[in-house]
Amino acid sequence: MKKTLIAAAAAVALTASAAAEITFGAWLRTLPTFVASNGDDTVAFVTNSWGGSARTARLDINAVSEDGNVGFACGYFDPMDGSIGDSGSARMWVKPIEQVKLTVGSMSPDNNVGGYRRDFCYGSWNWLRPGNWLTDGEGYLIDGVGDWGAHKTGALIEVFPVEGLNAYVMVPLADDGSAELAEDVYKKVQVGGNYAIDGVGTISAVFIGVNEKVGDDVAKTGTIEAAFELTSVENLFVGVGFKMAIQDEDLVATTADKMSVKLGVSYQVNEDAKVYANGGYYMFNKGKDDAGMDPRFEFGVGVDYNLGDGLGLNADVRYLSKANDADNTDKLSFLAGLTKGISSNGLIGLGFQGMTNYNADKFGWEIPVRVEMWF
Repeated sequence: MKKTLIAAAAAVALTASAAAEITFGAWLRTLPTFVASNGDDTVAFVTNSWGGSARTARLDINAVSEDGNVGFACGYFDPMDGSIGDSGSARMWVKPIEQVKLTVGSMSPDNNVGGYRRDFCYGSWNWLRPGNWLTDGEGYLIDGVGDWGAHKTGALIEVFPVEGLNAYVMVPLADDGSAELAEDVYKKVQVGGNYAIDGVGTISAVFIGVNEKVGDDVAKTGTIEAAFELTSVENLFVGVGFKMAIQDEDLVATTADKMSVKLGVSYQVNEDAKVYANGGYYMFNKGKDDAGMDPRFEFGVGVDYNLGDGLGLNADVRYLSKANDADNTDKLSFLAGLTKGISSNGLIGLGFQGMTNYNADKFGWEIPVRVEMWF
């Protein structure tokens, strides 16, 4: 009986593999830091680039039918604290026709569902992130699906009417079995898309509904974002992003962004060297009591250099003009890091990072080891 069951299971597996492809993968980056200073004490710790308990094991699962019209994805990670975490990628999708795709499930912005997020990442983003910037490298030019706040689950409808044009509507639906009034749900939809102009670049736009209220009054309807990426010049990338809030400035917190403009530029100098530069300017609500922050700005420059024999150099400098109202100081950070490729799917690195006014007016520094791999 046992042999019969094993044979039946094997037959089912072979049948499934003929009709669909199931793949397993993972990406991990952990930074054990054996010595660092917060300006007062010398410390040691281990974390991810983005903080939190270091994720030292992970598994991502993807399945797609042979014709590419149905599939699912999910992922899990195991931090050092022994818990099992969800990577926010549990979703399933179907394509009833070639031009339409429906995805249902988790839309965590970290997973860049649909590829609509427009990034500009370099330097210390890939090491210990100092955080002296107002917008993350992921979504620097424009936010992706799921960046609306409370709900990161729901249904995503994508349409591909002509070559180069992608449009989508994301409807936020709670994942806890609860039901919201339809009028409240549809005030928080996300509508956007990209249009790739052959030989020129890509235009992107999105409206992210928020429907924040103060009492019975709508304080913030949402945000409008737009971006353009120029790729027509060989080895040169230029991206510009714009974001504006639709809100009642008397009701929204005075520290909230009112408008921002961001620029990212990179240039592949030769096969070994690539340089980066970015800058952003932000305006804030003053509020009815004129208590809001003055405008702030950020900028950064960086370089990646291939030293040969699997060795690489990362370096950058970042500057933020003002941390916040409580900490009215600027912050200057820097990174110098050396990496060594291991096998074809991993690396190890050693860096030195520092930041002024890290702890009040004190200088902080870190010497992280970077352990990274992908499968």
